[in-house]
Amino acid sequence: MGYLIKSGDGSARHSTVSVTDEVWMGLTKHASEGGYSAPPYLRMLELRNVLVHIDDDEAEELEDALSNALRTTLKDAPVVDPDPYGGQLDRVTVHRITHVLGSGDVSVARTPRWQAGD
Repeated sequence: MGYLIKSGDGSARHSTVSVTDEVWMGLTKHASEGGYSAPPYLRMLELRNVLVHIDDDEAEELEDALSNALRTTLKDAPVVDPDPYGGQLDRVTVHRITHVLGSGDVSVARTPRWQAGD
């Protein structure tokens, strides 16, 4: 299983990012260390198979926390994940996610494992 993070309907260039469970867990861990407190609907995503809309304020807070993590806790993370199956959080993925978060109308959905990598 994994997650699809998208802005709008996901049809624009660079408007979606698919990540594995491992990457999602790393993402939320680093965001938390950066001061982000995820709302319950994001913490419970693994239990539901529905598209969850992230309001603009939450998306901005998560984007800020991840940008902060890139300068602090993720500064020594690999630029790209050396694992072809996406098992490790890397800087390029975090940059892509922050771009999507800053694009507005953000949603997150649980996805089957075969869709969890780009």
